[in-house]
Amino acid sequence: MQLYLRRFVLLAVCALAQLVLSTTAYCSEIFSFNISAMPVDIALRRLAQQSNTPLLFSHDKLQNIYAQPVVGNYSVRSALTILLKNTGIHGDLNNDGVLTVSLERENSHNGNNKMIK
Repeated sequence: MQLYLRRFVLLAVCALAQLVLSTTAYCSEIFSFNISAMPVDIALRRLAQQSNTPLLFSHDKLQNIYAQPVVGNYSVRSALTILLKNTGIHGDLNNDGVLTVSLERENSHNGNNKMIK
């Protein structure tokens, strides 16, 4: 019985380690971006498309906001930071590898990182 438990624990630890390493590798992978200054909703879709990354955001809350251009080789997080600079929007890559976007003023009012769906 203890042998099976040890094997189970060892397998669980190995699976967790692989998940952590694969997420870390994905976050640091470099992509080539060519996104000009444009409405932020379109720019976010292009960033997601060019990096083959799932994206979650509300189009309605991002109207009339323009993104910064991103041209060159960057990680997804770095490209997202450049794209959203001075827009009042916060973006991140969550543990599942999904790009999430929220308005900074929502975060400051609520005291949390509310994800826009």
